[in-house]
Amino acid sequence: MTGGSWPQASLCLFSGALLGLLFLACKLLRVMLGLGRLATALLDLAFCLTCGLTAFLCALVLDQGRLRLFQAALQLLGAWGAVAALDPLIEGTARLLRRAAGRLRRALGRPWSFLRGKWAKSFPKQPRKPAKRKKTGRKRKKPKKPLENLT
Repeated sequence: MTGGSWPQASLCLFSGALLGLLFLACKLLRVMLGLGRLATALLDLAFCLTCGLTAFLCALVLDQGRLRLFQAALQLLGAWGAVAALDPLIEGTARLLRRAAGRLRRALGRPWSFLRGKWAKSFPKQPRKPAKRKKTGRKRKKPKKPLENLT
């Protein structure tokens, strides 16, 4: 590497690290919101388009639009470094936030369940009446009389 390529390498590493952080942000968003398959696919599509645009812009800035192997490799290395370093932190944060949201939901739901229980006790359930059988509308066939003397 020459002295002029160090800034290019650092730009590629930095942009790769930012893409890794964007991936982790998308992962945290997906876990916290409990997105379905369609929303996850759309989020992944947006992330991939962002990665492609970033690689294109870096190639445009560094070498008039030609993507070199060292640019792509350094971006991948930067993204891998950010994800490998911060993924356990993101997983722990997501777990804590889900647990806190569950506790908050239960704490806010307790008064309502208490009131719902009081309300139900004030109006005891009436025994259900047996359901009436529906008439099918078909008439019973009368048995045929045997043929008598045909002679």
